Amino acid sequence: MQRIVPNILWASFLAAIAAEGCFFAWFDPDELFHFIGQRERLAAYTAGFFFLWLFCALSGGLAFLLNLPGQRDYLIRPSDKSRSRRQGP
Repeated sequence: MQRIVPNILWASFLAAIAAEGCFFAWFDPDELFHFIGQRERLAAYTAGFFFLWLFCALSGGLAFLLNLPGQRDYLIRPSDKSRSRRQGP
């Protein structure tokens, strides 16, 4: 568990960089908010990055939690459990 959280945060950091680049390539903060100045423009980029980083980290954490070994039993129907067990020799 100690290595999983930094891995999720690092992957979500890289995904947030790519997402912010794509988002702000299409949308300019001046066009989104007509009343902001130069200093607030930098704040919009910063706030957008941290929002995207949080969103990507939550997505990665949720994907990790859904793939825990004990969670798969809830996704298999009871009739499929008997087929998924290995038959002994």
